[in-house]
Amino acid sequence: MASLFAFSQNPATTIIIANKHITVPCGNSCLTLTATAPHIKQTDDYVLTRPAYVPFAYTTPTGNELTSIYSDDVFSTTIPLPFNICFYGSNYNSLVVGSNGLITFDITNAGLANSWPLTTSGGSGTPVPIPYAGGTQNSSFSTYYPKASVMGPYHDIYPTTNGSGQRKIEWRIEGTAPGRRFIASFNSVPMFSCTSTYNTSMIVVYEGTGVVEVYVHDKPICSTWNEGLVILGIQNYARDKAVAADGKNCTVWGGTNIDSCYRFVPSGGTSKLVSAQILVNGTVVANADTSTVSPGVLQANFPNVCPTLDSTAYVFRVTYSNCENAGANIVFTDTFFVKKLSPNITGIVKTDPGCTPNGSITINATGGVPPLQYSINGGTTFQSSNVFTGLAGGTYNIVVKDASGCTSTSTVTLTVANTVTETVAKTDANCTTGGTITITASGGGAPPYQYSINGGTTWQSSNVFTGLAAGTYNVVTQHIASLCTASQQVTISFTNNLTMSITDPAPLCRGGSFTPTVVSNATGYSWSPSTGVSNTAIAMPVITPTQTTTYTLTGTSGTCTIQRSITVNVFAGASANAGPDAVIFAGDTYQLTATASAGNYLWTPSSGLSSPTILNPVASPLATTTYTLTVTSPQGCTATDQMTLTVVPYCVKPMNAFTPNGDGINDLWLITNGNCLTSATAEVFNRYGAKVFGSNDYHNDWNGTYNGKPLPDGTYYYVITFRLLNGHMQTLKGSVTILR
Repeated sequence: MASLFAFSQNPATTIIIANKHITVPCGNSCLTLTATAPHIKQTDDYVLTRPAYVPFAYTTPTGNELTSIYSDDVFSTTIPLPFNICFYGSNYNSLVVGSNGLITFDITNAGLANSWPLTTSGGSGTPVPIPYAGGTQNSSFSTYYPKASVMGPYHDIYPTTNGSGQRKIEWRIEGTAPGRRFIASFNSVPMFSCTSTYNTSMIVVYEGTGVVEVYVHDKPICSTWNEGLVILGIQNYARDKAVAADGKNCTVWGGTNIDSCYRFVPSGGTSKLVSAQILVNGTVVANADTSTVSPGVLQANFPNVCPTLDSTAYVFRVTYSNCENAGANIVFTDTFFVKKLSPNITGIVKTDPGCTPNGSITINATGGVPPLQYSINGGTTFQSSNVFTGLAGGTYNIVVKDASGCTSTSTVTLTVANTVTETVAKTDANCTTGGTITITASGGGAPPYQYSINGGTTWQSSNVFTGLAAGTYNVVTQHIASLCTASQQVTISFTNNLTMSITDPAPLCRGGSFTPTVVSNATGYSWSPSTGVSNTAIAMPVITPTQTTTYTLTGTSGTCTIQRSITVNVFAGASANAGPDAVIFAGDTYQLTATASAGNYLWTPSSGLSSPTILNPVASPLATTTYTLTVTSPQGCTATDQMTLTVVPYCVKPMNAFTPNGDGINDLWLITNGNCLTSATAEVFNRYGAKVFGSNDYHNDWNGTYNGKPLPDGTYYYVITFRLLNGHMQTLKGSVTILR
């Protein structure tokens, strides 16, 4: 399983590509790509290489400052590592930092003295190079080089003071697994005895590869102390193996701005190389032929690489097995850029057209195999001239082609220099008024202009368009002389401003009517259906429906129509028949004979009635009375009718004597003293039963004669049959006496 992280080592120095930007002739040219990378082997031994000086930061805001070693000749406490470091055949997960510019994986030195002498006699005598297994641990004055240590560089420095104001010793972990790195940095630390000069250096150890790097920026020479000696190198745990930089193994060397990198690459046993490949767009296209060109340096060759595109990025990827975890490979990458030699467009000069197609394009190109040909339509057609004229506005796809068919492309846009502008004011349409568009034009030269609202299909000289329906109009203004135009879309909206409201009517009783309440700005009206409508063409006619009916009122105004409907609920109503008029004699009673629909009943006046709230009460008025019957249905409908009950006095009172002597007093026999009869039949008999008088229509006019002669005084007997005003027939018998 390969874990890809391109920069587990310093990205600027891991892979060396002499020429990353390669050009080849256009066509099917092939080439060999070459790169170098560290030749990493097992960590049983090391070899020194010298990559470019591209250090990591000497100080960082988040680095762990080792203030505990801001004293002379002391080791830090143990620093645990989040990963194992492969070093001289062993794996370590912790280390300590010495104040004299070194680190050691032998953590028994934690908090102990970091000795400073590099000679046989405590700072004088013979220099002691590495490897060296002598000396006494935890003795500042003994020449003791720690086990499993990196000296980067190792010399007597004095972090107790901060003369430069920039002193900082820090450690930090950077990167992501499995390619992390531990960095111990010594920034601007004074030299012992030469405290006005300052050392700046850095030790870097890497996860997964066992590679160790030392970066040196400033390493002054202090010849007055420790004989100016310094060691730059590494030593194994047994202190019997070491690798030192050339000329720097306990020698006098140094200066300012040294700016050098020293890389210690594992070189023992078998190679850790897994593969060296090139990839295009993530796909492996070739595996390298590899060889060791120098100790610790691997050269990868990729012969016969044949790019097919004008420009191709080849990613060089070198993969190593992990020295500590075989399941997590270490990967480095860098990139070759191969570009085929093609004609090169060095510049394009253009002239933008006016309102007519008079633009131009001039293409300047170099390189390629002559003669060059030019195209502005993406290669559809070519010409030998590099100048194109008579061009309209638009984007042109430029192609330059050489004699071998190689091309170079670009694009250029010609912008029409149209100086005509237009502003548009509009009014939207409504029911009675069409919309308007008013165009204000300027530029393009002196007027006149012509105007169109249909995209130029038709034109007019007036800038005002009226009576427009709702819709989208393509408004165009054209300067007549220059033909320059300006255009835009304008949308005329339609506002229906016709309104109408009708108040729902209350239910009606059959025979009832109502006038609807209508509020509207319509100018014309039509009611439907027309049944029961007094005038169907006005807003508020009188409506008299005979049954429940839904009426629809249609209002119109200009082009707009609106409808509203109301439903009129018609109840069956009420009916009333008070019965026929009648006549009674004073003191008599009369049973009214009214008929009516169901509901509540009320007779008025109530005087003389047994009950005013029943349909047929008994009446016994004292005088002639007209009674009104009001019927109210359950829905509130009413009906009325009247009948008159005439009360007459009883007038049949035959005289029992009269004096027909012509004196004008009681000369006639009267049988009534009023008008309560409709007819009467009277017969008079003498005492022998002979009829002496008879009349079928008697009117109080008998004067006591028989056949024109006066009857003798005496008592006579009568039989009267009469019909009363109430239609009743009665018969009275009695006697009457004639006296003269």
